[in-house]
Amino acid sequence: MIIVPQEIKDLKKLDEIITKATECRVKRIGDIVKMKFKTKHKLYTIKVTVNEAEAIRARITVPIVDY
Repeated sequence: MIIVPQEIKDLKKLDEIITKATECRVKRIGDIVKMKFKTKHKLYTIKVTVNEAEAIRARITVPIVDY
């Protein structure tokens, strides 16, 4: 089964995804941070600024992998 990532645009939806996530991967691309949240059935991605990423990281309780 291939997991196709779904990009998140709404930060309100991100809150409910964070509670379901089993892992978070963080990739820095210049001034943009791409965060990937893996749940049991899907992979969600979001692109945010460095400041927004730090605020989101503070709310995450699952293991975070930087790459």
